[in-house]
Amino acid sequence: MPARQLAYVSQGRLHVYGEGGTRAVESVFGRSVRERAIQIQQRHAWKSEGRGAQFMMRGVLWPGEMRDPAELPIAITSVTRGRNAGELLYSLQTDAVSGIFAVDADGVEQRIFHTSDFRVRHMAVSPDGTIATSILHKNATANIAVLQMEGTDFFEASEGDSMDLAPCWVPGGRRLVFQSAGVGRDGAGRITGYGPSAIQELDLDSG
Repeated sequence: MPARQLAYVSQGRLHVYGEGGTRAVESVFGRSVRERAIQIQQRHAWKSEGRGAQFMMRGVLWPGEMRDPAELPIAITSVTRGRNAGELLYSLQTDAVSGIFAVDADGVEQRIFHTSDFRVRHMAVSPDGTIATSILHKNATANIAVLQMEGTDFFEASEGDSMDLAPCWVPGGRRLVFQSAGVGRDGAGRITGYGPSAIQELDLDSG
């Protein structure tokens, strides 16, 4: 029987604790995003030197372009066990994109899904490989979404002006439980707070 291991997220980084101690698991996708940012900065380095610097001082370039790409915020936001032994699924976000990735026991990474439309949180995987996750929209609401390990058949299973988080599969069927709180807004549509949280159950077959 393989040794038990514990995966956890701390300060935006993924760690695995086992008999050999704790090891960090680096996201290949996250590293590639940072490397591309460094390459872009190097190609445009002339803008910070000589006459190029004058243009920057005049405000032609956005201030954001002056950031150090090595400091580009890349954070792993959640982790869960995968469908196979030793497999982990994790969600990651940068300033521009968010996605779900799988990494197997040998450290091979697979991109399941990524998007710039919303942020991904809180995942759970059913025995047949169906992923339930909480997605945070730009209007400060969150819904439960469901997709396959292949990144296909994506759909939002809950809706409304609410904050739906932390989905979990109910054994023996296509049912989910999750935490939900209503969003309170003023007359202009601005968020004023959230209502009490409740645990909801959703049957995906009947809706």
